[in-house]
Amino acid sequence: MLRRIILACVLLAALAFQARAALVDSYTFDDPAPGDPFTETDQGSNAVNIWMFYGGLQRVSQDAFPGGGNALQAGAVSTPPGPLSPHATSPGNDDMKAGVSFASSSVSPLIGTKQVTGITIMGWFKPTQPITGTTSLMALLRGDSGADDTPHDGRALMEIENVSGTYRITGIGRRLDSDGQRLTYSNLGIDNTSNSQTSALPLNTWTYLAAVFNYDTGSITLYRNGAVLSSTAPTGDSWQLTSGTDRTSNTASLGIKIGGQINDDTTPFTGFIDEVQIYNEALSATGSNSIQSIYLSQVPEPSTLVLAAWGGAICLLKARRLFSSRLRTPFSVAAERVRPSHAEHS
Repeated sequence: MLRRIILACVLLAALAFQARAALVDSYTFDDPAPGDPFTETDQGSNAVNIWMFYGGLQRVSQDAFPGGGNALQAGAVSTPPGPLSPHATSPGNDDMKAGVSFASSSVSPLIGTKQVTGITIMGWFKPTQPITGTTSLMALLRGDSGADDTPHDGRALMEIENVSGTYRITGIGRRLDSDGQRLTYSNLGIDNTSNSQTSALPLNTWTYLAAVFNYDTGSITLYRNGAVLSSTAPTGDSWQLTSGTDRTSNTASLGIKIGGQINDDTTPFTGFIDEVQIYNEALSATGSNSIQSIYLSQVPEPSTLVLAAWGGAICLLKARRLFSSRLRTPFSVAAERVRPSHAEHS
């Protein structure tokens, strides 16, 4: 009986728990490093913390979903709102954003996305100002020395563009980080279903975005709120694909940027960002550990909530009954067996 109850509870928990085997970096903005409000701890396997340029001032109560906790506040600033992170050493680099960068691949601990066939990046975004040009949402940098020279120098990057009034969610990937790849944006995936910011990334509304980069097949797939976006055909070079298994360069990433560039104030995002995650594989659209399952684990359908509540109540009730029965000691059971009846007293 105990085995059945444990198995039932484990299966129930699996419905709402995303597999974490490929989760290399995860930032909830609820986990400051002990004694250091400027640092957000990484909940993924890389365990590489990021910098928040204004520390606790950027951790704000903005639930992207029920129970989501704090979010990162990002945006350009004219007057610094408080003490600037000691990591922001470049002159004039003082926007509200987050990230981390390293001088070279040899010293970078971001090793989870080197020599992989796929990468998935995702997060929740809530813009509070209209998008006027190209706005960086998040990116994983490539592994050579030029990785932060321009806004597009990333191994896996997601942004929103306003091109003459047409808004596009864009994914840009780079399989190899050699100099020969620097000037071509490998496989530019564009959401061509949206002609306004209202439909692409609406103002003052939380939107879940994900970009899946498959470096073996040469494809980028974009998602909004768990659903696949219609995208244009890839443009740029072919990622130098071969007949064998194609992987990213054997170099650690030079950094992560969230809400803007790390070393300058170009392409800032103004609004809130939450639950930024990076996986070292190309996640599928549906099934276990998929884009849809991760999205639904954070914003479950009403039927899923009812099932989870019902199943949880059953698990608790069964466990309570089982443990209550085991609390009855052999001495109390023996005492009940020898307790005289009412007729014996009369």
